Amino acid sequence: MNDTLKVYLKNKLGVSTDAELVNMETGLNKAFDQLLTELSKRTLLTVEFKSTYDFTDTQWGKLAFTPVNLYCYFNKKKLSSPGLNAKLNYVMSTDTTTKEALKRSSLETEVGMNFPIKVNPETEKARFEIKPGVSYKYIAQRLYKDENRSKLDPTLTLRIHINDDFYLPLKFEYDTENAELFGFLSIQFSLN
Repeated sequence: MNDTLKVYLKNKLGVSTDAELVNMETGLNKAFDQLLTELSKRTLLTVEFKSTYDFTDTQWGKLAFTPVNLYCYFNKKKLSSPGLNAKLNYVMSTDTTTKEALKRSSLETEVGMNFPIKVNPETEKARFEIKPGVSYKYIAQRLYKDENRSKLDPTLTLRIHINDDFYLPLKFEYDTENAELFGFLSIQFSLN
């Protein structure tokens, strides 16, 4: 900060020393960072749309619409506060028995509690997270032979943050009907 600006700020703010000006700046920066933390932990509701297209069969493979994707923290001031995550999807996919595009539809929902395990106090970002939850799937059209129309299964997602933009979620889903454990690993990139 140059001398002219220091003199101007001292006169306008009513401070007499450089140390008081620095203390005031430090306090403002701390208050601003605290406000950013509180704003970043507000309840978030998003809508998303995903699709896949099969170029060999020249048809849509899957269309997924998520009208509700809710994320809510319980304690906005605490860095390692758990958060509630709820998602509702409407999915239209290819019927694999007849190869007809977008004829099979289902309603899928997942609810879980996200627990940040290792939080960096400087960046306020979690390095590792665990999310136990439950998923429910209801098949509205094109039920396959020997398939149940509705299914409720427990899930567990482990998420490792590589940096602020890349993270690796490893999702485990337990099939309660067949006593099988499935694991899904994906790479996700966040556009900031």
